[in-house]
Amino acid sequence: MGPDDLLLLTADHGNDPTFRGTDHTANSCPCWPIAPGRPGRSLGIRQGFYDVAQSLAAFFHLPPLPRGLSFLP
Repeated sequence: MGPDDLLLLTADHGNDPTFRGTDHTANSCPCWPIAPGRPGRSLGIRQGFYDVAQSLAAFFHLPPLPRGLSFLP
């Protein structure tokens, strides 16, 4: 990775490991943004998955989206 790169590891849903089925549950999904030279920090509990889209829009210098808050500095 170069100094201006961003690696974003996430999933499209979370699952409760105690649920005895294959349906998606309401658990939060993980999200780990990784950028060289930037210290890690907790993102806390986000209000929605649209924060990922808003963060990517900010990273690529696109106009803000109607929903979401970027977790990038």
